[in-house]
Amino acid sequence: MMREWVNAPLRTQSQESEAIAVAQDSNGFKVLYLPARYLTEDATPEDKEALEMYKRMMANAHQAKQTGFILPLLRDENGQKMFEFNVVSLTGNRSHDTNAIIERYTTEILVSLFADMLALGNKGGGSYSLSESKLTIVEMGIQSKLDEIKSQLNHDLIPQLFELNGWDTDVLPYFDYGEISKESLDEISKFFQRTAAVGLIPKTPQVVNHVLSKAGVDYRVDENLTTEELSRILTPYTSGSGEGMEKAGNGTSDSVATRDNSVSNNEA
Repeated sequence: MMREWVNAPLRTQSQESEAIAVAQDSNGFKVLYLPARYLTEDATPEDKEALEMYKRMMANAHQAKQTGFILPLLRDENGQKMFEFNVVSLTGNRSHDTNAIIERYTTEILVSLFADMLALGNKGGGSYSLSESKLTIVEMGIQSKLDEIKSQLNHDLIPQLFELNGWDTDVLPYFDYGEISKESLDEISKFFQRTAAVGLIPKTPQVVNHVLSKAGVDYRVDENLTTEELSRILTPYTSGSGEGMEKAGNGTSDSVATRDNSVSNNEA
């Protein structure tokens, strides 16, 4: 055991030493006094069994599994107790900030799971852009694992399952997963507004239905509608952002009648 600990990485040794030091600092160092005959090599089987019991009691006390000891009240010829249990306090020698230690390990766990963005803002730090970039890394990690699982299922499990059952393997089913993350309505609206403002999105029933599905609206227009019929359904009110983009101006329309003043339209 000692050789394994010596050969362990320095980081592991430091962590184990820190854990031991914190436990001793918080709970004290426990000392149990026993008669010498329990500790000799030629002790009787009964004394050896009692020694092992006391060792288990000390281990349970260190792990907070035992609330106290029941010891025999025996004294030697000098009137001294033969059995005695003491807790030696080590707080005066060194003190550890347990909150800082727990916080450090919590951060390491979150970082190892690519989930440290969950702790952003807990101390007043962090920003939306930082959390967004970290979330992208998490999504990449999740997608990589899902691709790995999907590859094993589609290229190993399903072909073997069909072959073992004697089924036709010309056409095989396959596993797939949906979207890992869903864009917010704010991001979706920015995309459609910017592309539609410069005439890059055709106004067809298929496009309108796609926009409605992205917005989570159950209503769908008839895909056989003509352009004129679709125009009568759609509202004539549009943002003037495209006019400003075409003029390479300040990004807003010069016309008051077509300018979008309903919301703060900074993205236009």
